[in-house]
Amino acid sequence: MMPVLHKFQTFRRSGHRLHFTRVHYFGEPQLIGSDALSSPIPPTNKASISPWTSGVDVLAHVALMGGPWPTALVERMRAAHITLIPTLTLFDVEAKKAQVSPEEDERWIDLAVHQLKVYADAGGLILFGTDVGYTDHFDTAEEYTLMARAGMTFPQILASLTTNPAERFGASGHTGRIANHMDADVTVLDGDPATNISAFSKVRYTIRDGRIIYSDHPTVAKLSNHPATQMK
Repeated sequence: MMPVLHKFQTFRRSGHRLHFTRVHYFGEPQLIGSDALSSPIPPTNKASISPWTSGVDVLAHVALMGGPWPTALVERMRAAHITLIPTLTLFDVEAKKAQVSPEEDERWIDLAVHQLKVYADAGGLILFGTDVGYTDHFDTAEEYTLMARAGMTFPQILASLTTNPAERFGASGHTGRIANHMDADVTVLDGDPATNISAFSKVRYTIRDGRIIYSDHPTVAKLSNHPATQMK
């Protein structure tokens, strides 16, 4: 499913710039950046623009600018069925880029972790994701470690990679699980994330539609397109 950029708009309200990036997956969920939570509860003005009135489905990043998320905000997000992609590592990257003190860096991370925790604890749907492309932090080990620090369990983090995105994007009927008649989309890890959560980052093979599309072993990678390696 390829994303189609619908539109990008910048608005100002109460001194805040609100960035609405709407991405539609052929009519599927709409994505928005976390800047929009700087004014989380919509005013009575019917012309106002907010995540709640614009039909947002997926929130990319937790939002440090608003401080800890109050219960009322979390309940409003849950009621709106908003899915969260926390991208916690982003804030460590940004802190280092800004050359803040180690103590300030840790405060940023603590707040990001806390926001994920309160939303996950409330039953909010979480999707794994990073800001690679904007950042060059390709190692995902820190993201998994921070998600665990937020109290997410191995099954919850596994779901954020598999069943949750399949459900959110309407593909749970054919992918997201290993079962008969499901797509042969499999990731093989070099380690057990049930005992060491960072093992999620140690990918040995990635199999898409029964074909090895990535291997950390050069010989396997070279042979990945050979018919003998295709899963039936």
